[in-house]
Amino acid sequence: MRWFGKTGSGPGNGETTNYLSLRINLFFFGTFFIFVIMMIRLAGLQFVESPELSEVEASRETKDVPLAAIRGTIHAAGGEDIAHSTPIQSLFVTLTQEYTAKVKNKKTGLYEPTAEAKANTKALAAGLSSVFEQYGDPSAKKLLKEDILLLLDLDYKKSLGYVPRKIKTGLTMKEVAHLMENRQRYPGVSVVEESIRHYDKDTVAVQTVGYMKQFRLQRIIMYTKISAAP
Repeated sequence: MRWFGKTGSGPGNGETTNYLSLRINLFFFGTFFIFVIMMIRLAGLQFVESPELSEVEASRETKDVPLAAIRGTIHAAGGEDIAHSTPIQSLFVTLTQEYTAKVKNKKTGLYEPTAEAKANTKALAAGLSSVFEQYGDPSAKKLLKEDILLLLDLDYKKSLGYVPRKIKTGLTMKEVAHLMENRQRYPGVSVVEESIRHYDKDTVAVQTVGYMKQFRLQRIIMYTKISAAP
């Protein structure tokens, strides 16, 4: 008869009993050792890595969207507005892999956009042009398909590949609503709120509007003398 892999005459055999006790002790020691490791690991997760894991959990559920702060209004002594800002909606396109995928040309040895990438780019330009035509401001400048393709800068002549391309500013509410409702149809397209600064049409000392530091009197006097010189 075999007991735990060792030949013996039975449970009453002394050598077999000692071997069995040794295996049981090793089993309980190994179990205790694993339990201690698990407790140490759990304690580390609870007290050491807890803040970092909480941030990871929160980042999966929420997304930070940076918004540019709108500059305040500057009033004259009489209460007139001499500088103010108004919010506008702008459309940006990020060149994802759908538009930039390339394959090596066996004849020239150069990398060229794939047929699928070219088709996706043309479809995006045509779709945006149609949206601008249908929902845009009739008095605004028309953006044709060719114009949008130039603004995408697929050759990276003006910007790097990861920089979003600004396609149009001053979107109407209808354009924004359509783009947000059909976001899956326009991959890489995002609408960002920006602000445009308006200044008083008066041209007297417009460069000083919003200047917070103290002017140097000497420069002002010199500027006045130069201006008064014939």
